[in-house]
Amino acid sequence: MPRCFHDLTEETLSTISLCSIAWQACCPVKFVELIRCYDPIALVILAHFYATAGFVHALMEEGWWWWMDKPKVMVERIGDFLGEEWWEWMKFPREIIETF
Repeated sequence: MPRCFHDLTEETLSTISLCSIAWQACCPVKFVELIRCYDPIALVILAHFYATAGFVHALMEEGWWWWMDKPKVMVERIGDFLGEEWWEWMKFPREIIETF
């Protein structure tokens, strides 16, 4: 893990985590519709979101108990749903969730 991540304060990590939750709450209606229709590209974007948000959360000393396993579970479920055909697209999120 790059050293720059270790230099972030708890306050900064918490702010980044809150921003990621806010992104999820503010997604455009069209994106939400694509997720509901199981659009593969929208699901890949969602997997990247969960991997990134989970990575930041894992760096926090006092993370949110209700968020702990969600990123890993979501990336795994999305990857399983998309199957081998989308393996390359899911490579980044799968690699990230293995770091925490």
